[in-house]
Amino acid sequence: MSDIVDDITLQLAIKGSQDAQSRLLKGMQDVWFRVAMSMTRNEQLAIEVSQETAFRVLKHLPGFDRRSTFKTWSIGILMNVVRQQRRVRPMISSDNFDQEDDIANPPESAILAEQVGSLRQAIDQLPPRQREAVVLRFFEDLSIDEVAKAMNAASGTVKATLFAALRALKVRLIPEAGRCNESKSAGSVAIETKVSRNLQ
Repeated sequence: MSDIVDDITLQLAIKGSQDAQSRLLKGMQDVWFRVAMSMTRNEQLAIEVSQETAFRVLKHLPGFDRRSTFKTWSIGILMNVVRQQRRVRPMISSDNFDQEDDIANPPESAILAEQVGSLRQAIDQLPPRQREAVVLRFFEDLSIDEVAKAMNAASGTVKATLFAALRALKVRLIPEAGRCNESKSAGSVAIETKVSRNLQ
């Protein structure tokens, strides 16, 4: 996976350039918020997690050893922030976020929106570590090794976690799709195919 931040900007940021550090944070803010939102399902909490991640990234940037990409390293920091927040407050869904999703989806994509909502709900019901693995692997497109580094886990553990998560999603999603619509839509078939392939 190629990094979002160019190498020159990263080098300058590590050396203390405030302009480079600003570009570094700007380049990653959307990724951090997206991952945080997937983990917390709460817009305000996702903002707080993203801000704390930015603070910690700058604090620990001089120690970045390049054994992983900057994106993977920074997401690992974000994961630690999320876990700490999880211990002190519940992860409650944001009503505003759901309403924005409804507005963004036009009537002609209502069926797809329902399927996406079912998938999101199923992912939200996974245990925290399984949810982390699924989001990083399939939504952020990190490799197994990159997910392992971000989650501070062995690659074999990540594979086992993904296997369990995908199996749980398959159980929840595929029977539901069959009950709701005898002729499955393209979205349902795509979900089945992706889950099934990753269980083989």
